[in-house]
Amino acid sequence: MDPRGQLESWKEIAAFFNRDERTVKRWEKDRGLPVHRFPGTKGRVYAYPEELTAWRDAARKSEPPPAVAEPAAPTPPEQAEPEGTAQPASVMRPRPWAVAATVVVLCSGAIGMTWGLVRAGYNPPHRQAKPEAEAFYLKGRFYWNQRTPDGLTQALEYFQRSARQDPEYAEAHAGLADTYNLIREYTPMPPSEAYPKAIAEARQAIQLDDRLADGHRALAFALFYGNLDIAGAEREFRRALQLSPGVALTHHWFATCLMTLSRFREALEQIELAQKLDPASRSILSDQALILWHLGRRDQAVTQLKQLETTDTNFVSPHRYLSYIFLTERNYAEYLAEVKQAESLAHNESGIALAESAEKALARGGAHAMLEEILASRKKLFARGDCSPADVAVAYALLGKKSEALEYLKKGLESHDLNLLYLRLEPAFYCLEDQPEYQALLKQIGIP
Repeated sequence: MDPRGQLESWKEIAAFFNRDERTVKRWEKDRGLPVHRFPGTKGRVYAYPEELTAWRDAARKSEPPPAVAEPAAPTPPEQAEPEGTAQPASVMRPRPWAVAATVVVLCSGAIGMTWGLVRAGYNPPHRQAKPEAEAFYLKGRFYWNQRTPDGLTQALEYFQRSARQDPEYAEAHAGLADTYNLIREYTPMPPSEAYPKAIAEARQAIQLDDRLADGHRALAFALFYGNLDIAGAEREFRRALQLSPGVALTHHWFATCLMTLSRFREALEQIELAQKLDPASRSILSDQALILWHLGRRDQAVTQLKQLETTDTNFVSPHRYLSYIFLTERNYAEYLAEVKQAESLAHNESGIALAESAEKALARGGAHAMLEEILASRKKLFARGDCSPADVAVAYALLGKKSEALEYLKKGLESHDLNLLYLRLEPAFYCLEDQPEYQALLKQIGIP
């Protein structure tokens, strides 16, 4: 790749502006968008982010911004939902009043080029960044939105380059915080490493610009999942929404935190706001499906997750959520198939090996043998420091061994195991609800 961050196709150029290819091709023809062609090739193009940024800034000064383009309409389902039920997220459209209100609140006169990024979580900077830094930042957001191990690794590199180009560029630090918040889910980077880095970068972003909603949102997420600071996280989420109420990502992440606390109705309200602002986001659709499942709308949730699996075979979340659902339903064959696929996409060799050994145990001795194999594998990983005590507790609880499950949950509390946040969401622990020690654990963690 060119050291200046060269964009090497119409697709990448379109992604830089978060528009479709037809729009940027028209801009080149009608408005002089600086696009270059490789010599000796037919149709191959490239562009430099700094030139595109300069062209955009000049266009803003010299003429009104281009009209806002509607997001591309997703493919409709084969069968419509009955009247009175929520539609699958893949077919919902942003209502005109919602789009108009967001335009007015967020962007005033500069909406044209950045509308797509605003929907996804990018706010126009409050201070003018160096063009090179902004170009690297925008490309970082492109890769960040892919939500894949390779995409997040690329995003981390571009955000770091952005921060090096302009150390006082708050958005670059917010982008780094967002990346560390997600990279521990999609790559082997442990939460113990990722979350402290996310908190540090988010605080740096806020120190540089306290009005940057992205910084407050990133800090909220990291405080919740990384520090078990439920009150601090909710305060930061509400601050981010106060600063920029029309950012899909803030509503999205707030929804997942509310879901984790079993505040499912509030979570559904937030995820639906996020989905209206960014109807094409596969991550929002996945989390919406999980919230629907927790609200008892099982068939709708599973259908939505299966559609996402088909649409994007490299996306991890639908496989993880379906594995969770199938385990709860004791559909062990489907559970293991989804686990293997999820761990393969995340490049987690130990997870793949565990799933394969459990699969053999299921074939050899049925469900009990499979659960015993999972327990034995998790205890070995725990002894090496590669498995959380909460995960060992889940295996014990599935086998009906309450006292052993509680023992490992206590170990989790002592070691500040971040997975304890999910106690209320884990059906395996329903058998512990009548145990005073379990109720005391919930109070100590701060889960209502």
